[in-house]
Amino acid sequence: MSTHGDARTTSTNDRSGVGLVLGAGGVLGACWSIGALRALEMVGRWDPRTCDTIVGTSSGAVLATLLSRGISVQALDAGQRSPDEGVLAEHGFNCANPMMLRTPLGLLGLGSPRLLAQCLANPLGAPLLHWCVALAPSGRGSLVELREFIDQVVDRNPVTVPMNVVATDYDSGQREIFHPGSHEDLVFSEAVAASCSVPGLFPPVSIAGRRYVDGAIGSSTNADILLETGVDTAIVVAPMAANSFDRPRSPLAQAERLVRRRVTEGLRAEVDRLRENGIHTTVLAPTAEDLGTLGVNAFDCTRRLPVMDTALRTTSRQLEEDGTPSPHVAVGTT
Repeated sequence: MSTHGDARTTSTNDRSGVGLVLGAGGVLGACWSIGALRALEMVGRWDPRTCDTIVGTSSGAVLATLLSRGISVQALDAGQRSPDEGVLAEHGFNCANPMMLRTPLGLLGLGSPRLLAQCLANPLGAPLLHWCVALAPSGRGSLVELREFIDQVVDRNPVTVPMNVVATDYDSGQREIFHPGSHEDLVFSEAVAASCSVPGLFPPVSIAGRRYVDGAIGSSTNADILLETGVDTAIVVAPMAANSFDRPRSPLAQAERLVRRRVTEGLRAEVDRLRENGIHTTVLAPTAEDLGTLGVNAFDCTRRLPVMDTALRTTSRQLEEDGTPSPHVAVGTT
């Protein structure tokens, strides 16, 4: 059902196939990813549904579910442009009224006393984000509509690509890799909801007696999971990273860029590991132009279409400049 800890490696000589990584990024991160994937189809002439495995984290896990069930990127794009029609509406989901809208401030009290105790036992070694997760109150938001949507998608569409859904153990901070669809005792929508459960906004999801939250706590992409899948090519879509940065004047935007730089540094390390192990890796991430369109609120659904259109344009430009269907785009410059 799941795998703990670091990804294992497969011998370079035994590798073959393409792995697709869809990173976290909230509602707008998902929209940016749709635009980037459309560019990959149009310019790179590659259908994401033909990959051999998918790694999905947080909102990326939602997109991964749809692609793994044979739903095209073009259909996802159309569904965002016409929320009352298309494949998303057919499965009971209105992207113009996303999961975030019923999410007030969290409840008072510690979110994870066990994780806090673990941090206190090793205060210098505990990651900063683990401190934040432990101290953040349990969220009051609801992912019921998302779970119902995923249930409908799974019931109506057969699986075509194996999936890896990433969540975080709320009490230990360890990464958990779920393989929904491969085990009868794991409800597909529970794994996806766990991956999307941002601490402080949404409550943890209980699976097999354990509590799980957002899979992006340790990494926004978890691209290194591909090391244990046997693929020789990786395409990483990373909406929380950046290929280039702007210089915003807003203090809030400046803080967001600092977080994005940290995410980009972590992604670089993951990409280095993939390449060192013989995996040809392409990274698609926002440019400075995208950052201005994305803004600082990843759940601002009014920006959906501008974000998709900008991602389509900037990613197409990157692919055209490289001149190959599977470019090796450099990960952000700082």
